[in-house]
Amino acid sequence: MPKIKYRRPPLIERAVSIGYSIEEEPYQLKLDSWTAGIKKDFSEASVQNKWEIEVAEKNGMPYLPKDKQKITTKYQFWRSTGGEKDHCIQVWRDRVSFNLLRTNDHPRTYEDLRVFIHEWSAKWARHFEISSFRGATLEYVNIISTQTMPLFCKSREIPIGDILTTFRVPGPIQNLAPPYRFLFYLNHKQGELPVRLRVKLEDTPGEVALRLNFTASTEKPERDVGLDAMLKEVDVMHDVILGEFEAFFTEKAKDSFGPT
Repeated sequence: MPKIKYRRPPLIERAVSIGYSIEEEPYQLKLDSWTAGIKKDFSEASVQNKWEIEVAEKNGMPYLPKDKQKITTKYQFWRSTGGEKDHCIQVWRDRVSFNLLRTNDHPRTYEDLRVFIHEWSAKWARHFEISSFRGATLEYVNIISTQTMPLFCKSREIPIGDILTTFRVPGPIQNLAPPYRFLFYLNHKQGELPVRLRVKLEDTPGEVALRLNFTASTEKPERDVGLDAMLKEVDVMHDVILGEFEAFFTEKAKDSFGPT
């Protein structure tokens, strides 16, 4: 499939995350120096904690077993362009992600993301002394709204059948009413590389907008992949998502994105 570029795609964020393993002690020791060293380029940092609480039952009474409670800590590092946050590196003990956000003046391209991850994944891997990975996950976040698709979203309704081929009418589905919750799983085989693809469509609470996520992954617990090979896998996943993007959006919708 030819690679078509668009001047006004509804894409608001591209992200690559990488799974790996490291022991807690060396991770914590290197985290402080990483935070200090990255501050010049990513001046805003924050820490977020997420609790996963599991409730069990004993003699008919609920209780919280101590060994089942889990806290996950995520470190975020932001870089801004023209006063807008657009580059983010997120670090967990078993994962790192590189997020590239759209700004008002710049929709971003895959080439922009590629430069970002090639530079900073190498710096990150050297600092934490990580050479083995479980694979990577590539996610593209699209928002269908009056801001991204003004030709379609002029009222309080979104003509979803005019935008996405999956819901075109006439057909068995004549009309859809929010909330929207659709999830598709697809498998792709690119040579010897299996790629798992997930497409998720849902409404955005409190807004007249739909969120369409394309997520491709090569991650498996037993995989052992070097950094250079894994970055090539990201290129393959980009091609897979590009094909699905072209298949999911109608020709009318794609014309509104300004193909070049």
